[in-house]
Amino acid sequence: MMQEEVNEATSVLSVYGHTIKVTEVLQDGDTLTFIIVSQKLSGTGEYHVDRTYEDFEWLQQHLYAQEDVPGLQGVIFPPLPLRPQVNASAKVMKQLGFLGLGEWQPYCKALETFLRQVAAHSILRKNKTVEVFLTSTDVSGHTYIFTGPMSNADFNSM
Repeated sequence: MMQEEVNEATSVLSVYGHTIKVTEVLQDGDTLTFIIVSQKLSGTGEYHVDRTYEDFEWLQQHLYAQEDVPGLQGVIFPPLPLRPQVNASAKVMKQLGFLGLGEWQPYCKALETFLRQVAAHSILRKNKTVEVFLTSTDVSGHTYIFTGPMSNADFNSM
């Protein structure tokens, strides 16, 4: 489950990082859902999970929050592509290279590159969050970790 504390740095991925693919995108109103497929290390099949852009932000936020992981200081994190503009004008979409729902492949490839870079990183791939993101079908109840001027207690009391 994604709501459990997932900052452990001793986990190893159960998927081959080079097999991670963002195979398609589904649109429901303003929400895009990306289908992620990865090959199990055991060789006995694949994981198929669906993730929204908010899920990708959740993953990135958990990776950034690993303050006490040895060797993490100075690490350059893979960049997460900007949030897709679902209802952008046709002109803007054409400038970005997106012509319609069937033309989201460049964006899926950018998300795939992000995930593969995280999975290939010697420190980031050990974070339990990455394993959960790539293999868990239950995405209910994200737990966000807030750092800076607004703490978890401030957010939860709102």
